[in-house]
Formats: sequence, C-alpha cells, structure tokens
Amino acid sequence: MRRTTVFTASLATALLCPSATLIAQSPRPEAVELVGQIPRVRSENPDIAEQIADATRQSPFFRALVAEIDASNGIVYVVAGQCRHGGAACFMMRVTKAASNRILQIRVDPRFADCDVDLIASIGHELWHVLEILRNPKLDNDDAIFHFYAREGRHSNRATFPFGGWETTGALEAGYQVLRELRAAGIASRGCKGARR
Repeated sequence: MRRTTVFTASLATALLCPSATLIAQSPRPEAVELVGQIPRVRSENPDIAEQIADATRQSPFFRALVAEIDASNGIVYVVAGQCRHGGAACFMMRVTKAASNRILQIRVDPRFADCDVDLIASIGHELWHVLEILRNPKLDNDDAIFHFYAREGRHSNRATFPFGGWETTGALEAGYQVLRELRAAGIASRGCKGARR
C-alpha cells in the first residue's frame, strides 16, 4: 500500500526516531509461541515462501507479525503479482470469509525479487496492514475495510489513484522496524536491479 520511494524517503527519520505508536501496537507477545503450529501466512511461490521463512528467522519483529496472524482467524496468501500503484508489495483491500476464517491477500511484485532486504521490509509493512484488519472482528467485508482506511489512514495519491493507496503510520513503522533488525543483523541489501519507482 505504499511506494518504495516513500518508504526510503522517510528512512532516516524512522531510523533515528523509533515511534511510541509502533511500541504500543507491536505484535502481541503471547502470539509468538504459536509460530510453527498452523501456518496462516502462506505462499505457493517457492521464492516468496523462502523470503518469508528467511524474514521469520532474521527479524524478531517480522516473526512476531507472523505469530500473531497464526494466532488469529486470518489466512494470508502472499502471491506474485503487480501492484496498481507500482510498489514492491501491496495489501489487497479485500477479504473473503470461509467458515470462521478471513482470507486476505498480499501481492509481491517479482520484478523486485533482487531487492531482498527492502522487499522483506515491504512484506512486513503489508503484514501490519493485515493485522490492522484481523485485530478488528467487524472488518469482515470489503466495504468495512474501505471505510476503516478512509477513517484511520491517509491517501497516498488521491489525484491519480482515487480508490486505493491508503497508508497508516503503524504500517510504515513496521516496515522500518523489520529493516532496522535486518541491518542490525548484518544483512545488507544487494541493491535492486529490477523495477524501481
């Protein structure tokens, strides 16, 4: 739900100023123990599945995001595909109900596959959006999700993208936190040779 350029433009501020918002809303610690039971963050694409597995091992915050989703009634499919606003990853603002489960989708643009660290941070960013939905049981249809972001988010570019591109501070900060942890672990970006926005 965001452009890579927006993500990197605010990076210096985020690295220097960890936000109380992120700390207050961070993934719930009691969920962390559930990682490895029934996986609810899924991908049939082996490259994406490997990136999610790597991120879960390398970033405690990413691991906590996945754990809270595993403890929820959500199922998240992370699929290859392009985002309308040109980002590396995007949360599709749709939900499908299957029995008591809410099924959501994140798209990852394969053209950004060589962006490694930045792409993992983008997926973490989108998982935060998933949790924004899953933490509210009333957000169980597309209209409810749209109105939630109209109230709680800000629109990234209303002139050219009138029905999407919503952003929240929590999701931006979640992406930055994953990025900080990966860099602190000594994992450096190899640089993006693919699509750049």
